Parts: sequence; C-alpha cells; structure tokens
Amino acid sequence: MASAGRFLLPRAALLLLLLLLLVLLLRSSAAQPASSILPALNLNPASARIGVYAMNLAINEYNNARDIPYPLRSPVLIECLQMVQGRETWITLEALVRQHGQLVFAKFIIILTDGFYRVYPVVPFRRLVHPH
Repeated sequence: MASAGRFLLPRAALLLLLLLLLVLLLRSSAAQPASSILPALNLNPASARIGVYAMNLAINEYNNARDIPYPLRSPVLIECLQMVQGRETWITLEALVRQHGQLVFAKFIIILTDGFYRVYPVVPFRRLVHPH
C-alpha cells in the first residue's frame, strides 16, 4: 500500500499543478489574445545563479525524498524559467542528468511561497537516445 502511495502521490500532485496552470491560463485568456499563451504566463528566463541553485535544490530533494535505487547525478542546466505572481514564485527547469548510466532530461517545477518551497518532478524523465 505504501508503494502505491509513492507511485500515485507525485502524479496526483502533478495533475493538481496542471489544473492550476489551466485555471491561470483560462483566467488570463480574457485579458490577452489567444495567440499569446506563453506571454500570459509571464515566464521569464531566470539568472544562471538562480538556475544552478534551483537545479541543485531540485535534484537533492528528488534524490533524498524517494526510495530510488538510481539517484540523479552530474547535472547540467539546460533551461530555467521563473514566474512571480503575488507571494509565489514558480520556477521551471530542465537539466541533463545521469541516472543509472543513462542520460535523461529531468524536468522540475519549484513553487516558493513565503520562504517555503515544494519541488515537483515531472516524471517519467525522458531518456536521451544516442545515435549509433
């Protein structure tokens, strides 16, 4: 039963997060043209310092909070975007990491509110396929 909770809880959190993003999109679509969905989210590139800090935070949280046999190693930041909305800051990031000898694209969403944070991995991580 505990393993089912570990399996379903991250997916439920991701579904809730996606629903919240949908509500934000619908709420902002009346004020802006439908052709500009991304500007409605106010996603801006984060500084390299924030990106590296967020990447290390997300990977450490992922490795420490889960009972996984293959932790994420050797991260390289690919992209980090942030959105400030009221008291909340949302950070999305993508990193290239090594997991169990394979390269994968790890994506995370971090929500900061009043000094507290939550890290949501967007799983499953996509494997990088090497051309032979």
